[in-house]
Amino acid sequence: MAFFKIKKQTFWALHSFLGLLVGIPMLIVAVTGSVLVFKDEINALLMPEQVVAEPTPTGRLSYDQLYQRVNEQIPGYLAVGWAIYDDPTQMDFLYFMKVGESEWLHTYLNPYTGKLSSQPRALDSDLMGWTVELHDKLLAGHFGTLVVGIIAILLFVLGLSGFLLYRGFWKNLFRMQFRRSLRQVSGNLHKRIGVISAPVFLILGFTGGWWNLSHIAYDGIFEHEDPGVEKIYLSESISLENLVQQAEEKISGYTTHYFAFPRESGNPLTLYGAVQGQSTLRSPYGSMVSFDAQSGEMLSSSRIQEGTYFSQFLDSFRPLHYGNFGGIVTRLIWCVLGIAPGILAVSGYLVWWKRTSVKRKKKSSAVVGRFAGLKPSIPSRVIRE
Repeated sequence: MAFFKIKKQTFWALHSFLGLLVGIPMLIVAVTGSVLVFKDEINALLMPEQVVAEPTPTGRLSYDQLYQRVNEQIPGYLAVGWAIYDDPTQMDFLYFMKVGESEWLHTYLNPYTGKLSSQPRALDSDLMGWTVELHDKLLAGHFGTLVVGIIAILLFVLGLSGFLLYRGFWKNLFRMQFRRSLRQVSGNLHKRIGVISAPVFLILGFTGGWWNLSHIAYDGIFEHEDPGVEKIYLSESISLENLVQQAEEKISGYTTHYFAFPRESGNPLTLYGAVQGQSTLRSPYGSMVSFDAQSGEMLSSSRIQEGTYFSQFLDSFRPLHYGNFGGIVTRLIWCVLGIAPGILAVSGYLVWWKRTSVKRKKKSSAVVGRFAGLKPSIPSRVIRE
């Protein structure tokens, strides 16, 4: 029993220390992450003229027509990434680089007219783009990526340690008493929200930590420039429409969701997509087909369902982190519980502050009590006299 008590006290001390250490940045990451669950819907409300497309009876233009019109509208810029969504009212999303430069830019493409919504601009130029940068990097580049990765891992540890500390919470789950002191109310609120939200914390912490820390492991902590593009490395004779058809023939039920264009000589053109009927715990980009950027020859292909267990595990991170594997229901749950770390940061601080305040008062009272019990001493000078 004594060992368990010491162990629980150690867990509590670790839990409190980590919570205080990452409280403010965790609050930022939690609030922004909760907002980003509905990023597309918010963009549609704030800037519908840029992100919302009106379907036409003739449907989407061919990929070749769209690619040609994109290049005609913005000479001096080269497309490096092209995302296509299932929602027919959502414009395509394109990444660009300016010739000779390495900064990633973006804009939206109307797939029914081939018209770009704007000139390529910085990734954080609109509200949701800025929110993504704040959530992923705290607006601090690679160093911010590292910090957020550490915060995510600590969120995982906090969720696990909190669940172990308060695993008996269900006994009094519906007995919340508000006529108690601020410390008791904060503590009850902290425990209930923490344990209920713990499964989501574990998922968000692990997946977010893996993404950020693996990115740092690959690119390093210090900021460096991506290799700029100098010219189009995709041969003019290649038909994107033909490559998409080849990919669909190679992988039954395959749908392309992203083109990754070559940025250096010798790099392939890679199509990422999904397979019809795949599990909701699969991302839209899990299956891939690569082509030689000059000859159009198919180089490789992979179907996520036939990949290794580890690759399938990693592919599940996207729907798990974004909470879209169960439709609007899980997205709402992720949005509500995703903000819980921010609430816990505040309630945890209140618990710690009130606890330390009580200890200081008790210590101060004890000191005063000791002095109050002493008899007044007579100066030696008086005795001599």
